[in-house]
Amino acid sequence: MISRRIYAAALATLAWLAAFPQTRLTLEECIAAAEKNNYGVRAAETGAEKARIMQGTAWDMERTSLSLSQDPTSGGSPDNSLSVSQSFEFPTVYALRRKSLKAETEVAKSRAKLSRKQLAAQVAETYVQMVFALEKKRILSEQDTIASEYLRLATVRYGAGEARQLEKLTASRMKSENSMELESADAELLTLRHRMQELLNTAEEILPAEGELKPLPWDGGAEFDFSRTAEGEYSYNTLETARRKVSEAKGGWLPSFSIGLSGQMVLKGWNPYNVDRSRFKGGDFMGFEVGVGLPLFFGPTRAKVRAATKDRETAELYAMQARQRGETEYRVQRDKCLAARRRIDRYRGGGLAEAREMERIAKVSYENGDIGYVEYMQSLMESSDTRLKYAETVRDYNLAVLRLRNMLK
Repeated sequence: MISRRIYAAALATLAWLAAFPQTRLTLEECIAAAEKNNYGVRAAETGAEKARIMQGTAWDMERTSLSLSQDPTSGGSPDNSLSVSQSFEFPTVYALRRKSLKAETEVAKSRAKLSRKQLAAQVAETYVQMVFALEKKRILSEQDTIASEYLRLATVRYGAGEARQLEKLTASRMKSENSMELESADAELLTLRHRMQELLNTAEEILPAEGELKPLPWDGGAEFDFSRTAEGEYSYNTLETARRKVSEAKGGWLPSFSIGLSGQMVLKGWNPYNVDRSRFKGGDFMGFEVGVGLPLFFGPTRAKVRAATKDRETAELYAMQARQRGETEYRVQRDKCLAARRRIDRYRGGGLAEAREMERIAKVSYENGDIGYVEYMQSLMESSDTRLKYAETVRDYNLAVLRLRNMLK
């Protein structure tokens, strides 16, 4: 009868899941959909594209000046002219600025790459948690069926005077606690579904394609090399940008230049003083002007260089901190992975087999009349509790494996 009730509980769980429009996706499909639709990743990629476009501003110069000069008290002299002038920095300044902008583009690209990596990690962890939540709900549903039958039997036995009130209270407590855990599992699964919808930026109800919780393959991985990770690449590019900013700030010591051309121009219709403004018979006057701007006030440039140097030192410190944090986190996750793997091996080596054997012996003993219904149900509860602990261990192991895999990218 218990097996029929467990089967009914499983059907009820499937019916509950079927009440919502669902899409079942593999982990790879979820990650691909998230990278395509997630707002955060799209914003990071847009930022990288903006940084690339901004490289075109490296050769930005001051506006070209166009001026018309008319002196009504002067004849056809150069005071009546049309002039054009242009100021520009020392050519090295533009080259330094371009290198700085290219470095900023690399930072934006590595930031987008890091954003995709972090998103993939969030999707993967949410996915594993959903697989575990479904397994936990299935086990708790089986336990709820057992606890309900236990409470029914204890109530009947107590009413018939065949059991004490303590047995009925124990059965009621067991049923109540399991029901609360089942409600909590439902809420946890619903939260994870909403979280997956947010990560994938979709209104569809996403469920894992995997129907079974099992350990992920892991061969120990390669040695952790921070410089080859997305975090290492981002730290390096950030530091390189800070170095380029120092060089760009030092460009403030270099001079600037200006050049101008002017041509004689007389507006004959404007001569309020009736001055003879006829042009020079040999032709229009032409002139030019070349200037050099020297940085005579060194204080501002010196301050900019010192500030940029401090930014570079800050970037170096953050890079060292990121390396230290990454190496420490890798060791922590590796230790968690190994510990969970040992627990899985123990469960597979004896714990799960003992739980199955407990169910078999309890069933045979109950059918032979060696134990009562209460002992039979208690044995089933203990067996399902072992399977739940095993599922939690597999969940912890898979999360550690995913984090280790992600840290090596």
